[in-house]
Amino acid sequence: KNVDCKHVGKFGNSHKKSIKSFGYCIDCMPEIEIQLKRESIFDDYVAYRIYTQRIKEGLFKLEQIRQSMDELKQQYDEINEKGEVVNSYVLPKPVDVMKREMHEFIEKSKKEIDEISDKRNLHLEKIREKNYEHIL
Repeated sequence: KNVDCKHVGKFGNSHKKSIKSFGYCIDCMPEIEIQLKRESIFDDYVAYRIYTQRIKEGLFKLEQIRQSMDELKQQYDEINEKGEVVNSYVLPKPVDVMKREMHEFIEKSKKEIDEISDKRNLHLEKIREKNYEHIL
């Protein structure tokens, strides 16, 4: 994101990881951090990044649970290379009960993600007040 990046040569793994996470190489990040601290919004920047990551991870997990709900069945069989059933696993509750519990968990989790999103937006507003949203 830094059009004034002074890095020369190929980016190594540390640089690539920093760029993927923050949008800036490890040479540029300290300069960005100094600017944010000078403007007294570094803590808001860090909180915004953490909340954003939590939201992304939460939404990803909820999608995995949704997909698992669609494929849920009462019994699962482990089959060996000869096509023989080696082990069988049965759900501890009926499928419809499990699906209802999973759905309730998803709905509860959505509300929690909304709360995290509200907190993140408070930090975003503080960053915007100082005209630093371009750093995000």
